[in-house]
Amino acid sequence: MLWEEDPNSDYCYMFNTDALDWEDSREMCMTHGGDLASIITREEGFYINARIQSIGGPTLFNAFWIGANDRSSEGGWRWSDGGPFAYLNWGPDTIMFVPKSEPNDNKHNEDCGNIVYKSTEHTVTWNDGQCTNRLGYICKKLGLLSSTTRKPTPSPTPPCKYCKNKHGVWM
Repeated sequence: MLWEEDPNSDYCYMFNTDALDWEDSREMCMTHGGDLASIITREEGFYINARIQSIGGPTLFNAFWIGANDRSSEGGWRWSDGGPFAYLNWGPDTIMFVPKSEPNDNKHNEDCGNIVYKSTEHTVTWNDGQCTNRLGYICKKLGLLSSTTRKPTPSPTPPCKYCKNKHGVWM
């Protein structure tokens, strides 16, 4: 698994298609120095959506865990990394096919967020699902700092090990 840098932000992402439940996915992200992805801006959403579509391949439906969850309070959605829950991309209700949208807490047992790519509709939206479902997952962590307003890290190793830089070179 390799981290890749978003050239338009200070973050690196790891897209993994190994199927794990939400807890195990988060643990894997944390083991690699990140957390499940929080999507806090529309631009970040566009980047992740494009990457998911490129991973999608011939499957009709592809889903990945993200850090969205309401495990501590039903309807109190938050990001596992503590980021602000300001940008929303909930999809239409994909289970019941009734005119309402996600999150629907189907059977009062959906507390973990995933991002879903439907190749037949060319859509990428969020869904709440059972935390025990086994899906791919997206990790996120702070990458190489390029802004002059931030202090560089004292470590000689950049925080985002094995990222592509803005020029496509693996670091």
